Amino acid sequence: MPKNQYTDQGRRLRALARDTSVQFRWTRHALEEMNSDNITRNDVRTVLRKGLVIRVESNRYEETWNCLGIDLDERKIEIVVVANENELSIKVITAWKKRNGEYAGSRVWDFKGRKSAA
Repeated sequence: MPKNQYTDQGRRLRALARDTSVQFRWTRHALEEMNSDNITRNDVRTVLRKGLVIRVESNRYEETWNCLGIDLDERKIEIVVVANENELSIKVITAWKKRNGEYAGSRVWDFKGRKSAA
């Protein structure tokens, strides 16, 4: 089974999302995309508490993490965030419902670290 290369970021994001002191900040874009896919703030929190970080990207100002998981309605959701562990905050950049049963590339994960049939 291929190993997720972002296991440390995933562990840190799940811990931060579970912290009762964490402050969530929502961009206008995130709220618009969530509304168009009927994703609630609770769905986002659920995915961030249980999902996998599948991509990390940096620019001059911040590092974004893409988190992939299953929401409360068993839908596959991908979320882009900026996690700030020092300030105990998570800025949600965007979120969308994955379509066609595809995750990262052609691999399908069951979010317990096991590869399942695609």
